[in-house]
Amino acid sequence: MPGEQVNIDLCGVYNRYHANIGRTYYLGEPHKDVAAAFAKSARSMAICRDLLRPNLPVVELTRTLKEYYVECGLWGEQSWIGGYEMGIAFPPDWVGNFVYEYDTETQAVFEPGTAVNFESIFFLPHMSGMSAIIDTLAFYKDRAEMLSRTPHDLAVIE
Repeated sequence: MPGEQVNIDLCGVYNRYHANIGRTYYLGEPHKDVAAAFAKSARSMAICRDLLRPNLPVVELTRTLKEYYVECGLWGEQSWIGGYEMGIAFPPDWVGNFVYEYDTETQAVFEPGTAVNFESIFFLPHMSGMSAIIDTLAFYKDRAEMLSRTPHDLAVIE
């Protein structure tokens, strides 16, 4: 119905690794407060992308993003911020053991050969729903990248 939000969370396989993507769609024009809050959540994905490199310390990613969320005024509305290791894509389970969140204290780094997802999920104003933005991060010997090319912005469907 117009005025409703839809969150889609899809999984697939990329080079034998589980990959995860989540995006949010709004049917009709969202309230300006909803759009503004969502834009702040989406901006975190660009910050995440700019940080990516082989052997990125987990705490550098989580602390930088928490600082951003506090600075932009989203902190306190979080549902879940973090991610988990994506394992080899064989059923019945391809999620690895490593989980990280905004308050994870660890010496771990995202080593080459690691694939994780990152989830930026916040409750939006006016009880309209959540900003469900999820992407997969892959770390290689010479680079790191988000696997999706789908924009992180709120998709408005007229």
